[in-house]
Order: sequence, then structure tokens, then C-alpha cells
Amino acid sequence: MAQGNASIGWPKLVMLVAGAGCSILGLAVLLGWYSSNEVLIHVSPALPPMQSNTALNFWLCGTGLLALAFGWWSLTAVSGVIVVTVGLLTFFQYMFTIDLGIDQCLMAIEITRQPIFPGRMAPTTARCFTVSGFALVSMSRRAQRQYRPLMFCSGAVMVMAIALAMLVGYATNTTHLYRWGPYIQLALHTTFGFVLIGMGILAFAWVDDRTQLTDTPTLLPILVGIGVLTATLCAWEALGAQERAYIRQMIQAETARGAGTGAGARCGYAIGALEIRIPGQHES
Repeated sequence: MAQGNASIGWPKLVMLVAGAGCSILGLAVLLGWYSSNEVLIHVSPALPPMQSNTALNFWLCGTGLLALAFGWWSLTAVSGVIVVTVGLLTFFQYMFTIDLGIDQCLMAIEITRQPIFPGRMAPTTARCFTVSGFALVSMSRRAQRQYRPLMFCSGAVMVMAIALAMLVGYATNTTHLYRWGPYIQLALHTTFGFVLIGMGILAFAWVDDRTQLTDTPTLLPILVGIGVLTATLCAWEALGAQERAYIRQMIQAETARGAGTGAGARCGYAIGALEIRIPGQHES
């Protein structure tokens, strides 16, 4: 995409708004960590916090989108590489159960309710940042490819679908939609950040698609299919986790009830034996 094409009407405005929103979000949360302001970190005391590495990546993604809107390709590439690196390293920590020391590289975490991995972003957050970072790196390259807009849109739609699924989880109080497995929950403002990133990438892909010299397939049906599939997989995973949690609760309840019934039977037998033995003693 030529440098002047980034200034085309509303797509540039969307990139500017998305980039500014992500940058402000990331800087605000970083300020919250440095000043111990729980409102900026949690939004609400009952909600999970946004980790400092997550805030840093949002600032970098916002910076990359702003640089992209003004044609500063190198800055976009550097931002994308850092985002990809942090996302991949975090995901590798989960995969191989290791600690690379990056979770608290910015600061020692004091405000946390995480029972495990203090300061570490959630696996879903790491995956979304990896996709977003790769998109930023690819968008910084001005060489045109026929299916490049489709790849950008696919990544953006996947990130937005995951974020919207998490928002539905918060709205319906379905915890398993914004927490997969035993790992850290996604913060509420993290989901808004990913929606902004997805909007910025989609705006760039729109411009890139319009500047292609060759015919490309219609993106809308494909993007709708990817979004529906991603949201369906998120909901399926959440419902499966909720069902497994319900089954565990039922098993625990039945186990406790069985233990209580057994103890009651033993107590009744002992009392009965004692009642039988006492009258015999009186008679003798």
C-alpha cells in the first residue's frame, strides 16, 4: 500500500481512533500500576486486573496503528515485533510450564488476586496479541499481495470475536467465557482494547483491499464465517467448562452426602447398641 493511501477518509479516522484508544488504555493502566490505583487496574474491585505486560502491549499496538495511519512504517514494524515477542513468550510459558521472568519485568506485582502466575497475562490474551502483532508487522510491509487483506481481516475478526465473547460473558455473568480452564481471567477493559485493535486492522485491510490491482474474493461472507466460527468455539469451550464444573460440584455434593449418611448410620448403630446394653446392666 502506498504511503498516501493511508489518508483515505474514514479508514484513517478509524485507525486514528483505534490507535489513540489503545494507547490511552495501555498508558492509563501502566499509570495505575505505578501509582497503585486499583480503579485503573481493575475498573471495579470485583473484576480481574489488567496485567502490566498487557497494558504495555496495548500501548504498543496503539502506537503501531497510529504510526500506520501516518505512514511511519518502521515504527509500526518495531511495535509489532515487540508485541509478537511478548505474546509468544507468554504462551510458551503456559505450554512448557516455565517461568522466563517476563511477567514482572516492568514492576513487582503487589496488587493481585491470582493464585498462580502473578503478573502473567491470560493465555487467550497472549494469543490475541500474537495475532495482532503479526498483523502489525505484515501491515508495515508495503508490498501488495492478492490475499493480504483477507489475512488481515481474518486475524482482526478472530480477535474481535474472542473479545466480544468475553464481553458477553461479563454481561451474562458466565465466568467460563472470560476464563478458560484454571488460568487467569481476562480483564473487562482488555476486551475493549482488543475490539479497538480489530477495528484498526479492519480499517487498514479495507484500504489495502481497495488498492489491489487484481481481483480479490468478496471478504464479507468469509469474515462473517470466521467470526461466527470463532465465537461458536469460544461459547462451546465455555459451556463445556461450565458443564464440567457442574458435574464436579454434583460429585462433591453426593460424596459429602454419602459420607454424612454413613456417619449417621454408624452413630445410630452405636446409640442403639448403647441403649440395648444399658437396660441389661440394670436388670443384672
